Amino acid sequence: MTISSGIRSSSPWWRWPDYIKVDFAMTGAEERKRLLKRLDGVAVALLAEKVETQEEYKRACDEGFTLFQGYYFCRPLLMENRKVPATGFRTSRFCNCCGATTSIGRR
Repeated sequence: MTISSGIRSSSPWWRWPDYIKVDFAMTGAEERKRLLKRLDGVAVALLAEKVETQEEYKRACDEGFTLFQGYYFCRPLLMENRKVPATGFRTSRFCNCCGATTSIGRR
């Protein structure tokens, strides 16, 4: 679940997620502080998304985040010389539109 400022901790949505992603590029320290205060007592893991520097990583740790994602840990790798059959490409596009995942071209 990605947090938006319109959800309250008393909402039933807080019962379902295992983790909540917080975009470090789009939230400031004060906004994250308010969010963490609203989540006090909620059993959910916090994922800091778009962590790009060691400073942001340390800040996220200090703020109570336990999961991390971003360029600081690993840049995306480009796949080269991998052929995807035309039917696989269409399936991939369809799944992408639906939000599903699939393993195309693997046997």
